[in-house]
Amino acid sequence: YMLCPCGSKSNYIKCCGLFIDKGLLPTTPEKLMRSRYVAYTKANIDYIAKTMKGKALKNFDYYDAKKWAREVTLVRLSILKSWMNNDTVGFIEFKVY
Repeated sequence: YMLCPCGSKSNYIKCCGLFIDKGLLPTTPEKLMRSRYVAYTKANIDYIAKTMKGKALKNFDYYDAKKWAREVTLVRLSILKSWMNNDTVGFIEFKVY
């Protein structure tokens, strides 16, 4: 039993592991942010790229992201606010330490 690094206090397999390892799609901005944070802690840039779109993906440098993820120490994720505008558009405010 391994706690998920996202800070949810849930088992990794039943939390972000569902998205990163099992290929399910996050259904809320918070689940997406938590899973992307965990992917960065594991330098899983394939997952990061898979969950990007639009302007962010246009200039995305896979190898720079991989290098950064391997060099940085992510301590914790703090979700400040998360909300949905409608069924398909959501927002999240967070801090990463």
